Amino acid sequence: MLNFAISDSIKRVFITSRRADLEPQNEQPVKSILIIDDDDGIREILEIAFALEGYSVTTAAHGLQAIETLSHSTHFGLILLDLMMPKMNGWEFIEAFQKNNYPAIPIILMTAYSDRVKNIDIVKEVIAKPMDFESLLKRVEANYKL
Repeated sequence: MLNFAISDSIKRVFITSRRADLEPQNEQPVKSILIIDDDDGIREILEIAFALEGYSVTTAAHGLQAIETLSHSTHFGLILLDLMMPKMNGWEFIEAFQKNNYPAIPIILMTAYSDRVKNIDIVKEVIAKPMDFESLLKRVEANYKL
């Protein structure tokens, strides 16, 4: 039964992302977010959950992959960022992000180490893991930049 539920969710994600391509020009644009987390399970769950809420979702497994993604497209209205990742952690990503002069995209940090977070203007919120999706969604909606 679980496989069926996952398949159904994945179908809805595909339909949601395809629907964005078919929407008339006079409707509001699809909200787009970038999720950066090395945990495959968290990335996949958040991707499906936000897609079901109508967001266009792009994911990256670490900071280097996210910088590569941003070098091709900076249309995101928000970035969800894990701190502890291989190759390029969250702090290194923020440093590279600021050096590259990307547009001001708000960042929400997701971390189990919320007590170690520094004050950085670009970081709008810090959410402690594990997190509740409903409260995460409210914070994303409150900080999303059109």
